[in-house]
Amino acid sequence: MKLPKILHSTNKVKHSVSKGFYVGVNPKYKNNVGRLAHEEEHVRQWYLVTFALFIPYLICAVAFVSWPWHIVAFIHCSLVYNLATKYIRWARLKSEVLAFRAQLKHDPKHVFHLATVLASSYKLNITTATAIELLKGNENEHTY
Repeated sequence: MKLPKILHSTNKVKHSVSKGFYVGVNPKYKNNVGRLAHEEEHVRQWYLVTFALFIPYLICAVAFVSWPWHIVAFIHCSLVYNLATKYIRWARLKSEVLAFRAQLKHDPKHVFHLATVLASSYKLNITTATAIELLKGNENEHTY
């Protein structure tokens, strides 16, 4: 299912980046289906976390608080995913593994390259061999 997103081609990013439902892609990569799938997975994760948290907030807000609280609650919920993936290593690992798996569906021959990027670029303290196992789906061999 395609979720709503803003896709922006910009030279301000080296490759691609997603923040909430915004996806910025360098023009060199705007037609790279694998990279777009990677970023779309991050958008899906953001929606999942944001709305999973927002629904209980909304129920409480409707029951106990006036209207402006809804806006504050939504902003708080939308920040949780970004903060968790930035500061919590296991959340960042899980998020990136799922995104790289989505990318591998379109670029299966690049598993070693993507595992190297996963192991070296996200401060995850994992080896390339561990990254390969995680990308292949052997999660039981590594503890998040």
